[in-house]
Amino acid sequence: VAMEAIVDDIFGPARTAPAASVSMAGAFPDELQRSVVSLGPQSCTAREHAKRKAWEEGPSASSTSAATVDDDLWGPPSENQSSEFGPAQSHSAPHVVTVAPRGDAHPHFLRGCVLWPPASALQLNKPQEQVNALNTAAGALKGRFSSAGLLCVRGLSTSKAVYGKACAGALRETGTLFVSDGHSCERAMDKAARVVDLCAAQLEEGDWGDPNWQTANLLGLAVQLACTLYQHLYRPNHMHGLEDVNCKIGSLKSASTKPAVGPSSSEDDSSLGPEMIRMGQLALALFNLSVSSILAAADVCAADEEDTQWISGLLALAEACFLNKQLSLPPTPPLLDASAWEVPRSAGFTKSVLNGTQIQTVDVASMSAARFFSEHLRRAEPVVIKGHLEEEQWEALSYFSDLRRLRREHGSRLVPVTRGSPLVDYGGVSYVPLSRFIEEYLLPSNAAHEAPVRADADADDNTRCAVAYMSQHHLFHQIPELQRLIAIPRFTIGRTLSPLNAWLGTCGTVTSLHSDPGDNLLCQVAGYKYVRLYSLEQTKFLYARTMLEKSTNVFGTSPVRVEAPDLEKYPEFAQAT
Repeated sequence: VAMEAIVDDIFGPARTAPAASVSMAGAFPDELQRSVVSLGPQSCTAREHAKRKAWEEGPSASSTSAATVDDDLWGPPSENQSSEFGPAQSHSAPHVVTVAPRGDAHPHFLRGCVLWPPASALQLNKPQEQVNALNTAAGALKGRFSSAGLLCVRGLSTSKAVYGKACAGALRETGTLFVSDGHSCERAMDKAARVVDLCAAQLEEGDWGDPNWQTANLLGLAVQLACTLYQHLYRPNHMHGLEDVNCKIGSLKSASTKPAVGPSSSEDDSSLGPEMIRMGQLALALFNLSVSSILAAADVCAADEEDTQWISGLLALAEACFLNKQLSLPPTPPLLDASAWEVPRSAGFTKSVLNGTQIQTVDVASMSAARFFSEHLRRAEPVVIKGHLEEEQWEALSYFSDLRRLRREHGSRLVPVTRGSPLVDYGGVSYVPLSRFIEEYLLPSNAAHEAPVRADADADDNTRCAVAYMSQHHLFHQIPELQRLIAIPRFTIGRTLSPLNAWLGTCGTVTSLHSDPGDNLLCQVAGYKYVRLYSLEQTKFLYARTMLEKSTNVFGTSPVRVEAPDLEKYPEFAQAT
């Protein structure tokens, strides 16, 4: 299950065993181009020039045996694989491989490489260091209000959009309270939340179009996060302004050892308290929007560090607060089975194709970018391409097959984790260091891989372990070091890329039936994933609801549990194929 290509006019749920995967999305333009984006040299730094030159010069190596991991990484072929995706086509002709540059040399990753620096690299362990970092980030954010914020207010004030003037007014009040009045942190946070709500409401009416909406949303999220950090770090004197915090470090030291809200320990993430949960939500929302904003900028070169300081400082500090909070939680029980570090290579479930046909499976040797476009993308025909990741020497194949290195090198990074699945025992979203996600969920899942499923359980209900999923997270943008583990597939040539998403989860995770607004390449680097697809013409049987239908971000979602449908509630689904 090396790669699945999923086009934008099909619905498809995904069921996984323990797995790691990445996805690239975008839209094909009328003409194919050598580079994914047009390159403008005028503002690139010397470092960016070198990367851009390396990419333009083309492939860096050739190989006829490109696999960097054992040939049996995916395990022996099983009936399950054949019934799901069909037999792979064999090709005996010699196939000379041209290896593409690594991901970190691709223009897609030139921007935003310092957007979320790790807290560990900035020495944010002590209260004084955290307060200083908050003052610096808040000062940069105030400066942003004085420049881009004012221009944004003016732009939205003259906008013909439904919520333009209201958003401009809320943003003006937010800036006034945050910049001028040091005693109005809570009021500034309320006004900033109003800005974000109006931006969301406008998106329901259609595309933002005007970049001022994106700026307003970023500023609204940043003010909320800054105020939440302020209240967390300096709770005893939270009515004082941000500028006063540095003078009150004595009180902060005594407060930093106490839980923000609620008890200091619990078996679930409720021990973090609502303040920490809000901090995680705001940090991830700010990060995700920032990545999209930077990638959509006209200039292909990396964002200037000063332009993103107000973002990166807040994100690093939020991560530091979560790391400190985790120290007060009970330690994870020791792992008894060392083999649990390894992601299982065989599927822990068996599936068959019901009321449908097998997805075409081809060998990478027979699939050129032109053929992919003409025979699959343009015709909306899904395809499984086997062998591409090995051919392109993706180090991710070995890196993610054993979780020890990921935990050791990047365990401190803050990630979102969905507990349960959307339609099966959904438990909300937690925000935890990656190491805790690995220890509490992924390792027990790997250890229980061979355990039997309860006989009375539904087909989509996992009973072997707690289900958790880091889904659709921009991990490769958050941790630039991971970019060298991959290469942008040639099947994206000439296309504008969206942010690179990563999925990492336990066995039993189920993504509900949905359609995406863009085209997708799903690259499976470890574990297994079962995918079921429905064409657009089947929509009438899927009880689909359209979301954001007035914008280009339109997507569809279905309430039907595909593997355990309630046919009394959704009788038409029985006809879907």
